[in-house]
Amino acid sequence: MSVCGYVLDRVVHGEKYWRVTLITRETGIRVCLVRYAVGGRQKKPAKTCVPDLFDKVELVLPSAKAGIATDLLVAKEYNVLEKMRGIGNYDSLFYASNWAFLLAKNQYPADLSETVYDLAERILIFFASKPLPQAIYFKGLWLLVKTMGYPVKEDWFENLAYDEREAAQEILTTPLDELKIDSRMLRHLVVRLERWLTYSHQFRFNGDGGKD
Repeated sequence: MSVCGYVLDRVVHGEKYWRVTLITRETGIRVCLVRYAVGGRQKKPAKTCVPDLFDKVELVLPSAKAGIATDLLVAKEYNVLEKMRGIGNYDSLFYASNWAFLLAKNQYPADLSETVYDLAERILIFFASKPLPQAIYFKGLWLLVKTMGYPVKEDWFENLAYDEREAAQEILTTPLDELKIDSRMLRHLVVRLERWLTYSHQFRFNGDGGKD
């Protein structure tokens, strides 16, 4: 059995493993264990494995056995399919990491797995190839919660001041390559949207998404 997806999180698990969190098209969030030294394709010798955030990977997993948690299977193979090399500067890395945390730590309905995966992939590609990572994060956050059915337009947006609504509308409708927005207003909108989701809908965020 194999699963493909993007690495959202990796933490040390004991003395031999990484605990790797993926977002996959078929099953949504998937957590697996990856050995520090793991095999690759075509029975190559075991190689040192350090999963990188945002990589698109394929994990070959053993078949699940009765009584064993399927989210803690140990990968037999770990193959990198694509690397997000464009996510390199501090701002893009910061907001891409916040995006990954958001996806990994918040639940969404199983029937939205494909839709959320497609959105997650598109936003990661934007982080790697487009300017204004804070605006990318705001757009991604808006689209995610709208997809999940939260009243972001009816409740959050409609309760903004006029100038805030104008700015938010401009961010959401203007192509990133053409967008010119005051950085303080953008930061303010990110903070407000995160706070609304935190206090009204119990979302979890990775620290201060509205950093300067």
